[in-house]
Amino acid sequence: MRARNWFEVGVRLSGLWEITDGLHALITYLNAATRMYVPRDGNPIAFLTIAAAHFLIGFFLLLYAMSVVNAVYPPPELTKNQPPNAT
Repeated sequence: MRARNWFEVGVRLSGLWEITDGLHALITYLNAATRMYVPRDGNPIAFLTIAAAHFLIGFFLLLYAMSVVNAVYPPPELTKNQPPNAT
């Protein structure tokens, strides 16, 4: 596989990791809301905000992985039309 393909796999895996992290924060919020866990610092709503941010980032990375990849690695059809560099 080329570097572009590996980068796409990495972007998608990062998206899955963010969603998993969001689930962890959501479970922590639910535990705090039901008083099964009492956080030392802050409000339990903070865990809900963190979960929402992780979900947004994760779904963005999953749904727009190709846009992220194209921003870092130009699409192959664009690189074929460029003349070769003289070395």
